[in-house]
Amino acid sequence: MKVIDLFSGLGGFSQAFLDRGHDVVRFDNDEQFKEVSNTIICDVMDLTPEDLCDYLWDKPDIILASPPCNCFSPMTIGHYWSDNIKPHLQERKDHMIDLVKHTLKIIEEADPRYWILENPAGMLKHVIGEPDVLTWWGAWGHFSLKPTHLWGKFPPIDWRPKPKKGTYEEAKRGARAGIQRANLSPADRALVPYDFSLAVCLAAEGTSPQQTLEEYI
Repeated sequence: MKVIDLFSGLGGFSQAFLDRGHDVVRFDNDEQFKEVSNTIICDVMDLTPEDLCDYLWDKPDIILASPPCNCFSPMTIGHYWSDNIKPHLQERKDHMIDLVKHTLKIIEEADPRYWILENPAGMLKHVIGEPDVLTWWGAWGHFSLKPTHLWGKFPPIDWRPKPKKGTYEEAKRGARAGIQRANLSPADRALVPYDFSLAVCLAAEGTSPQQTLEEYI
């Protein structure tokens, strides 16, 4: 398969595809990720659907996207979604909204067979509409519960139920903003769990028995 990973960071969303031999091209604008395999450093705002085809030498089969969550996370609601938002924060928020809308435009025009956009459960649904799926990264091997919204055109994934309490870490009492493992970098905390990447990959390949999405909506 031909795979595009937008806002790829450490590459977690597409890692299973890469491991299983698929053609993966990753895009991120942060120079710290330049050594991550198959990563091209560029601003997604500068990309076009034609660019994606050029880098892959073909039309993408699946597009994965993890736009920055800074402005949409529940932890930042008081800063970015208040009535008296500061001008510099409003400018940043407007840019992030434009970035997400541009990403969706790219996806629509590229017309891949599948696509998934993920963001922590928060304010993005008020910008692009209700998510298609609510999942929990804790069900896919993440150390925290991390409820996550997904929008897209999915292969038939066997969605895992919300994990039981005690199977994931909870923020320590008094932890600032409810963050677990605050010693980790933001990129490490934002890493899409490998179990989820693998589930998406197997479902897209059609090599693993999957229940239909409709059973979970």
